[in-house]
Amino acid sequence: MIQFDAVKHDIFHPNQLGGICQRSTEDAGLILTHLVQAEWVKGLQTSVLAFDIAQFFPSINHDMFMAVLRRQGFSSILVDFFASYLVGCSMVYCWNTFQSDSRSADVGVGQGSALSHVISGLFIAPVMKLFYIKAAPLNTTLLSFVDDGTILAQSKQLDDNNVGLRKAYKIIYLLFVAFALVLEHDKTELFYFLRRRDAYNPLLDLGYTPHTGATL
Repeated sequence: MIQFDAVKHDIFHPNQLGGICQRSTEDAGLILTHLVQAEWVKGLQTSVLAFDIAQFFPSINHDMFMAVLRRQGFSSILVDFFASYLVGCSMVYCWNTFQSDSRSADVGVGQGSALSHVISGLFIAPVMKLFYIKAAPLNTTLLSFVDDGTILAQSKQLDDNNVGLRKAYKIIYLLFVAFALVLEHDKTELFYFLRRRDAYNPLLDLGYTPHTGATL
């Protein structure tokens, strides 16, 4: 029901995939393939920067999530439900015959819980929309798949793509910081989709350790 209302009222961004009804891994692959091939027809090159959010589910800030729900227009009843749903949690570690004492788990969101993907989708939605506002002059595309994301830059020159990717990455990084999330810079990867195997493959100075200098 929550997902239905979110889709009905355009709360999710169209480029949010995974964890949302009828938006799967296959959809992400199809979108990426279409974007690459459509730009090839126009004589443009595609560069893709893939990034990962560090410890996404355990890091979701409860107060921030409540604020996001209110901003998205959900009823106070639903907000109160999630406020109580995310507290008073505990967990037990088990290994073979060993079982630990119960420990408090009043942080983040349980990754395997029934509502974890709904929560993650709602939490990421404003980040996606703010990115497209702030990065509008860069002509880049952002795709989100739960706790992973890709930024696409397309132009005639790969060097121009890299300029756009660096600026777009800074925007998404600062947005996640504002939402109390952290990007794992060392897991960031750069891909070029080229027709020729011997084509020029420039390195990218992302501006964040370990990818400073021409290292990515």
